[in-house]
Amino acid sequence: MKHSLLFIFVLSSQLVFSQYKINSSVKKEYFKVFENLDQKFKDETNGEFKEGLSLLYQEKTDTLNKKDKIKDFNSIKIESIDPETGQIDTTETSLSAEKMISKNNPYPLNCRCLFKRDTLIISSSIYLFSGYNVIAKVYKNNVRATYTEVESEMKSLKRTLKEEKRFEITIPAKVNFFTLDRSPTRNISELFGHIGILTSGYYSYINAFEFETDYIHKSMNLQFYFRCDVKNDLH
Repeated sequence: MKHSLLFIFVLSSQLVFSQYKINSSVKKEYFKVFENLDQKFKDETNGEFKEGLSLLYQEKTDTLNKKDKIKDFNSIKIESIDPETGQIDTTETSLSAEKMISKNNPYPLNCRCLFKRDTLIISSSIYLFSGYNVIAKVYKNNVRATYTEVESEMKSLKRTLKEEKRFEITIPAKVNFFTLDRSPTRNISELFGHIGILTSGYYSYINAFEFETDYIHKSMNLQFYFRCDVKNDLH
């Protein structure tokens, strides 16, 4: 599972603007998914997640360069060994974080909402050595989003093949859907929402041993509900 710090960059020339919807039932949907959250995370709603919580229920990586996979790589089978017997462990099963996350098993992200002048900024992020952050900006009837990914251990990310590897990149994201439970105005204190994004393609050199190119060209498909206290920037 990846995690992230907040880094906001201006990408106005590449951003895709979308319209959002208002539907009061989003609040009910949020709490329905919240009921399935692990109790240890529920206990943090008065702690780490007091100001806001996003419930991630889909995290899908779309690989854009599947043609570059090493042809015979899938024929190589890696077995798990039982440390006590030294034999192949046939009982062990493994699910990726992506497959485990669902509405029945959501994963918590920090969420913050801030009005800056006439723009509402909603940030959902998670970070521990590496991670990501999704920022949605609502202005009038439009919403746009960016995605930031961080790899603190090594420079392994690129927005384009021509640039140098970086620890961190920010790219535009298409907003597939965005619904709020009420109109976003400065006089509200709390907000519920539902968002789905698809990032632009980018390049990662992490765990790319299956690829002849030594990189994975990919995009991220994320969907989550959120609740947040709405703050106002008075400056």
